[in-house]
Amino acid sequence: MTVGVLGGLLPVSAWAAPARSTVPSPNTTTQQGLLDGVSCTSAKACTAVGSYNNEALAEAWNGTKWTIEHTPDPYQAKDSTLSGVSCTSAKTCTAAGEYLDAARTIETLAEAWNGKKWTIEHTPNPTGSPDSILDGVSCTSARACTAIGDYATSFYSYETLAEVWAGKKWAIEKTPNPADAGEGSFLSAVSCTSDTWCTAVGAYAVVNNGVPRTLAEAWNGKKWTIEPTLTRAEWSLSAVSCTSATKCTAVGSGSGRTLAEDWNGKKWTVETTPNSTKAKDDDLSCTSAKACIAVGSGAAGTLAEVWNGKKWAIEHTANPTGAKDSSLSGVSCTSATTCTAVGYYENSANTSLTLAEAWSDTRWTVEHTPKP
Repeated sequence: MTVGVLGGLLPVSAWAAPARSTVPSPNTTTQQGLLDGVSCTSAKACTAVGSYNNEALAEAWNGTKWTIEHTPDPYQAKDSTLSGVSCTSAKTCTAAGEYLDAARTIETLAEAWNGKKWTIEHTPNPTGSPDSILDGVSCTSARACTAIGDYATSFYSYETLAEVWAGKKWAIEKTPNPADAGEGSFLSAVSCTSDTWCTAVGAYAVVNNGVPRTLAEAWNGKKWTIEPTLTRAEWSLSAVSCTSATKCTAVGSGSGRTLAEDWNGKKWTVETTPNSTKAKDDDLSCTSAKACIAVGSGAAGTLAEVWNGKKWAIEHTANPTGAKDSSLSGVSCTSATTCTAVGYYENSANTSLTLAEAWSDTRWTVEHTPKP
């Protein structure tokens, strides 16, 4: 399992199911900049987060251009990154991620935007864990957020992690792990429709063979429970978007193919998705039961797939001029015809740089994102 991108850390075990699969390989690419998540409250108000030169990064879209917002780093942090963000208004956002402290322990990180500045919020870490991360966050109001991820036990077996914000402080919620989980379990994304209902998705490694399988868990306001998902081995879920407690869509990948599943309030079912070579979906955003867009990457670079209520279809996406490689890792839609996606691209010097693209009814276009 990949425990994070801090300082270009490599996987600490043989499990290859990535929690953050769009990150460039640290062996081939200089990780100068990438955007990992985005949240829009209107076509003129988006916030994207990620990292730049191993420091947390936030950028804001005002309808005309992207600008950098200063994000603080925890005291004595050696590296930090923000992996997900959720905004309930242009002046209220929460971002989640992780940082490497002075003792080289990976700690959870949460930051809040109040319309003027970002501030760090204290997040607890499981007792004795040498490695705890938050990979996604979903807020239904300024006083109700849920963040998810995973943490390592003292024996480096990974377990699911969820934390809740109720307006004053973050607290850990107990999450179950599959009975047949071997090397570990992780949650990579969460979607909440109220403070008493959330769905989180990810994957777990089957005991003895380390093969990943899809994982979904639901919060009913009192506890998290595992929901059975229907996929073969070697598949994982990377994102989920819910429009109600009885309607969710989750996407992921496995064996070089994209995956989509639908929740109808009682069970998960697999939806057929088109595929290009080496395709994977890393995030999605649904504005209704009949309108979803999933983004990721394929052999040709960035990838987007659209759901119209009956089937998935591939949309042509843009790639920056001269890019050797490119990928989209986050997307947020405010309507079926207005979306913003973010990620990274690799230039001719093998340096990864931030990437943003906008969907406006008929096509995707690249938007300029500044460097810090």
